[in-house]
Amino acid sequence: MSLRVATLDSHLQATEHAFNKVGYVPLLATITGLVRTVLGLIEIVASLASTIFMLLSAVFSKNTATRNHKVNQAFHAFQYAGHGCSNVFRGVIEAVPFVNLVCIKYDSAFRLCYRYETES
Repeated sequence: MSLRVATLDSHLQATEHAFNKVGYVPLLATITGLVRTVLGLIEIVASLASTIFMLLSAVFSKNTATRNHKVNQAFHAFQYAGHGCSNVFRGVIEAVPFVNLVCIKYDSAFRLCYRYETES
């Protein structure tokens, strides 16, 4: 994993953990839920765009090692789409006052982690 991806993952993880804590408070959670939903949609779009560009780069690569590396990068980029979907799902639930309390269980049992992230 490149240093830039690890840095991005670290920032995204820190942002999500901060949102999680505020997301347990009814009414404040409406704001974080809406922001999380928008950020999740951005994560999905960016992930799909990166995946497409990396796969196209792999298709036109003449070097087998480079091609395999690009396909591997595309696979890792695509994983962000799944994470973005989880953020959209959680954001929608979090945005509804008092229903947001379900997120406490979601965070402890079902939350998808970034690749390097350990369970806390």
